[in-house]
Amino acid sequence: MTPTVDMSGSQNVVKTKAVIFTLTILILISCTNRQEKTESSTSTNEVDTFPIDFIRQVSLDRKYHYNIDSLDLSKLKTIDTTFFKKWFDNVSINNVDFKIQFDNYSRYYFFDFKDLDKKFLFSIIHNDEVGYNNLFHFTFDKTKNKIIQADYVSQTGGDGGHGNVDILNYNKTGDMLYLTSISTFDEDFDKGYTRQFDSTICKIEFNLPATKYIKTDSLSRLDTIWSKK
Repeated sequence: MTPTVDMSGSQNVVKTKAVIFTLTILILISCTNRQEKTESSTSTNEVDTFPIDFIRQVSLDRKYHYNIDSLDLSKLKTIDTTFFKKWFDNVSINNVDFKIQFDNYSRYYFFDFKDLDKKFLFSIIHNDEVGYNNLFHFTFDKTKNKIIQADYVSQTGGDGGHGNVDILNYNKTGDMLYLTSISTFDEDFDKGYTRQFDSTICKIEFNLPATKYIKTDSLSRLDTIWSKK
């Protein structure tokens, strides 16, 4: 998917940009998996009742359309440290290989929810110190009374030559998402720079017992911009 680019220039700059670029690549890779994930063993707390009512009160009713780049985080309810560590810390993410871990230099927000017959869907936003808003989505099984799926759905922001914008379009019931990701990555060289452009549309179904990812469309382009003499 990634075109060959001119890698001349400082190796340290390349390594720094590559680290920032990695999380977006992980999201795009998850969209190529057309097989349903096996049911997660993710568990929050087996003793206390998961606070669905509270999350419903402090989160937005799920809308059909979001442009994550235009969100006003000041209008969202922050997640305090105690609540986060009790219910979200060390929860395994199913579509990429890592766990949610509390970061003292980040801020966390309740985002939206959709309350359905057999499942409760909700998401939170992680505003990190690098400059990205990361959206984590959770599927709570009402019959089993636990979170059975946690997904890293979206990343919007930019730093070090990389930029990414995610646009979310949900269906009427709020359990199917068409995610459009538009990513750019600039790489300098002696006489100018290259700009890599990637656009991907992924269909995400928040099903029981597992989330299903289907990549529906993609476009990649590499431009070379020469400096004026």
